[in-house]
Amino acid sequence: MSENNNTLYKLTIYSNLIKTVVVAVIGIISVPLTLKYFGTEKYGVWNVINSFILFLNMTNLGLNAAASILINKNSNFLSKIEILKKSLNLIFVLLPLILIILLLGNYFFPEWIEFINAPRTLENEAKLSSIIMIIFCVIMLPFSLVTSALNGFQKNYIENFFGIISSVFSLLCISLVIYLRKDLIWLAFAVSLSSLALNIIKTVYFKYIILRKLDVDSHTSEINNRDTSYKIIFDTGISCMFGAIASMVVLNTDNIVIAKFMGIEYVTSFSVTYRLYTIIFSLIYIFNSSIVPLIGRNINNKEYIKKIYDKTFFAVTILGGLFWVGTLAFGKTLIYLWVGKEGYAGMGVLLFLGAYSYVFSIVNLNYIMINTFNHLKGVVFVTWLEGGLNLLLSAFLCKYYGLAGIALGTFLGTLISPFFLFPIILKNRTKNLLVQNNVFLLKHFVISMIPTIIGGYFINKIEGNIVCVIFLTTLLCLLYLLLSSLCLSKDNKQIKSLFSRE
Repeated sequence: MSENNNTLYKLTIYSNLIKTVVVAVIGIISVPLTLKYFGTEKYGVWNVINSFILFLNMTNLGLNAAASILINKNSNFLSKIEILKKSLNLIFVLLPLILIILLLGNYFFPEWIEFINAPRTLENEAKLSSIIMIIFCVIMLPFSLVTSALNGFQKNYIENFFGIISSVFSLLCISLVIYLRKDLIWLAFAVSLSSLALNIIKTVYFKYIILRKLDVDSHTSEINNRDTSYKIIFDTGISCMFGAIASMVVLNTDNIVIAKFMGIEYVTSFSVTYRLYTIIFSLIYIFNSSIVPLIGRNINNKEYIKKIYDKTFFAVTILGGLFWVGTLAFGKTLIYLWVGKEGYAGMGVLLFLGAYSYVFSIVNLNYIMINTFNHLKGVVFVTWLEGGLNLLLSAFLCKYYGLAGIALGTFLGTLISPFFLFPIILKNRTKNLLVQNNVFLLKHFVISMIPTIIGGYFINKIEGNIVCVIFLTTLLCLLYLLLSSLCLSKDNKQIKSLFSRE
């Protein structure tokens, strides 16, 4: 690896880690703070509203994701700028259409807020909060494209810096609302306004500082690239949008399903427990996505790409399993210390969300590789199959197993669809360059996962002895790492070496 690649990797991975730590710490502070002030019902309503808003972000037709992929894929400076400009043009064309659709939706379905199943006393507050966030979400669409630009120009570490500031602003907004004794409407306004302001600042910073510092040697070269056409940008965006919607169904409909089929009062315990796993998902994504800038710089070096994929696959599989074992054994104790018993959704949720984090680690790596090479054909079907299975299974299983059924539905939807199909797509599209090592995966599950999951189950049963739980969880995790090392080949026996990019 060249020194430039190594520097870029370190900037990306360390900034990602710092961002995750800051976001996690702020979450640790803000969740009990918000829960205590608003109460279980309002906190549940706030989480459901945010789940809806995440879907609304898809109204850009995937153009943000398309811009990020195509800009990163092209090394020519002028091509990058052309892709960015045309993506912005397409978003401006879409804005009036989006506004018309939203207005018509509100006109023909004025009682749409009832879908979240909020108590009657909170319906007006929930509706006004949602409308405020929807308006700001639409206004921010053009400015949100700067995130794609930063990622496409391999400036992920700068985007991470702004992500840290955004999290701090969010905590400040919550603190201000609590200090002033205001409601969800004020919180929605404060959070949305701060997000818009930060996106504007980010856009100005990118245009007037970053672009001026970039290498301009290639500015005079001609653009002769089909990726800069409106058709390619739009088609890629549509593929990304459908895939992203399906992913949102997997990751963000649980609160909606719980509110609709079980009641808003059950949302809080599940969302608090799930918050613990969002940190884990972020760590997994950080590790997997840290190879994207490296691949962008070595796009024609097949040997390097194969090597970095294989190493990342071994490492992230072990990392995902470690999270599964650790959260099952120690998750209950951690949540009790954090927010109290009302935030704990049960062992079943820990077991199946842990299992989901294990398969997610592998699925996410394969998806990132498919996405990086823009081999998106067929991926939309897989992600929609995953989303549909997750929604149907969660809605069905929650009737029999409660919140554990929701987590089980999420796990099964991902296991049945992308876990098996993404490796096939990746292998075929890269012409056998990137092949998932299923022999290692099977050995790892049998030798490492099964015995340690059983151990985690019994540790979870221990009540009231925090020191004992911490000690036994530490021993269990060390045993897991030892068993995992036995599954590796002679060339990869040192687990530590798998996490480097040398």
